[in-house]
Formats: sequence, structure tokens, C-alpha cells
Amino acid sequence: MRFIFNFIFFGILFYLIWMFFPDAFLKLVSWADQIVAFLRDLIMGLWSKVPHNATESPTGPAPVAYAISWFFANVA
Repeated sequence: MRFIFNFIFFGILFYLIWMFFPDAFLKLVSWADQIVAFLRDLIMGLWSKVPHNATESPTGPAPVAYAISWFFANVA
């Protein structure tokens, strides 16, 4: 119920801002666009630093240690 109320309230609020203050609405949209672009660039930059060599199989005790830590992290 709260989600529906907030959806309607903010929809009407942004509609009134767009209707009566178009410059302020364009400023809000430009800020939101800049935040989305920053987050997208940040995530893509972090993703590019992650090694993606999934074709090699890991050797040694690392897979067992990872499996044990994953099990206890998800069970607890």
C-alpha cells in the first residue's frame, strides 16, 4: 500500500514540477542522467578489472576452501 501511495504521490509531484517549473524539471533530469552515467562508468570500470579467464580450471586447495566458505556463508 505504501509503495502504491509513493508511486502516485511522486508521479503527481514530478508532473507538477514538469508542468509549472520546466527548467527545474530539466535540471533534475540532467542530474539523474549524470548519476546514472557515473554509476554505469564506475561499474564498467570495475568489471573491466575483474579477470574473466573462466576457461582455466583452478588447481590446488582453493576450490575446496571457496566451497566451504560459500556453504557456511549461505547456511548461516
